Amino acid sequence: MHFENCTNSTITIFVCLFFPNLARNLFFTHAGSNFTQLMAISIDTRYLSDICINDPAMISELLHEWVDDTETKIGILRHRQSANDGKGLFNTLHELKTNFFMLGYSEAIRGCEEVLATLDKQGTIFTKDIDRLADFREKTINELRALSLLGDDL
Repeated sequence: MHFENCTNSTITIFVCLFFPNLARNLFFTHAGSNFTQLMAISIDTRYLSDICINDPAMISELLHEWVDDTETKIGILRHRQSANDGKGLFNTLHELKTNFFMLGYSEAIRGCEEVLATLDKQGTIFTKDIDRLADFREKTINELRALSLLGDDL
């Protein structure tokens, strides 16, 4: 790849997708004290890159779909929780867990597993559980923006 012909965002996407540790180190070097605040979570876009055949346009499209889909799933969880729909909660939690798996966000995956355990033990989940999953979603979006993989238009 000849980097002199690339835009900054193309180079950023390339570095973030193929060298995530380097991207974090570069970001830390240039962001200083904001690093902890902006990069408080860890996602791994290698799986996403693989399923998108390393195509930045396809990755961008899939990430925008991820944002929309996870928002919908959080809304469905809230509806199913108020309707006391245990089976529906179970299915939607597994779908949301798969969404986080696609981005390799292990903390959010564990969060989904913990909420599934609550569902198994209590027969329902609580608003605080859904809020926690929504928070994982927002943290993911913020990190994707910090890595220049999402724009501010969302």
